[in-house]
Amino acid sequence: ADELHTIEQERQEEVHELVQKHAEELHELEQQRQDEVRELVQKHAKELHDSQQLQHAAEIALNIQRQAKEDALVKLRAVQDQHAQLEKQVQEREAECASLRIAQSELEAQVKQAELDKMELQQQV
Repeated sequence: ADELHTIEQERQEEVHELVQKHAEELHELEQQRQDEVRELVQKHAKELHDSQQLQHAAEIALNIQRQAKEDALVKLRAVQDQHAQLEKQVQEREAECASLRIAQSELEAQVKQAELDKMELQQQV
């Protein structure tokens, strides 16, 4: 009976040691899994943060691009307005030149007539 008791006690100690060993191994595996999960969560959080930063930078770049486009359109309209004003001034100057050419032709005709009148007067005298 003592020997049976001793064998039973040894078996219980072996079982207890095995249970404790497995419990330690399970605890160690659980700790490793927690560490892996923590690393994955940190990695994904960093990737999400990086992605959000990239998205923010892209939004800023788009806003800058939009503003530059708007500025360019405003400048283009100003240049077009200035061009239209200059075109109008050119047309006014061309009209003035045409008017001056007509006046010059009229004056030249008057000068010729005056010369003819002078020659006629000289012949009469």
